[in-house]
Amino acid sequence: MRYEPPRETTIRRILKQVRAEEFDEAVTAWMAEHDSLPLKQLAVDGKTIKGSRQKDGRPAHLVGGVSVGSGRLVAQRAVDEKSNEITALKPVLKDVALDGVVASADAMHAQQETARFLMEEKGAHCFFTLKGNQPAYSGQSGHRFRDQTGQL
Repeated sequence: MRYEPPRETTIRRILKQVRAEEFDEAVTAWMAEHDSLPLKQLAVDGKTIKGSRQKDGRPAHLVGGVSVGSGRLVAQRAVDEKSNEITALKPVLKDVALDGVVASADAMHAQQETARFLMEEKGAHCFFTLKGNQPAYSGQSGHRFRDQTGQL
């Protein structure tokens, strides 16, 4: 008897019955077990999933952290419909060991509460892109960089 793989409709029907959070946790745990590189740098970002639709018709938006060294997805979660990427970062990383890890994120996350969470609660080092949302810090970092290099 010849083996025939399941059809796309069968796989889709089965996957619809799986809770996304549980599947996500199982996959990231499996990936962690098979990653030989220690977590030293974590890049955090949010992405809208092209072609996805939630019950309210909006596309799904995820926030995740990826190991820069191995490319492994460390953690991710869907952004709640009444939330945003900024508030989603803390629940995404709450169970991730980040002591001594350099966590980087875009300008959206350059918030005092995010920096406090990462540095004081998680023991991580922060590296944020700075833009107009934090003009005081952007100006200070430019002056410090100029002081070190003589250029900006």
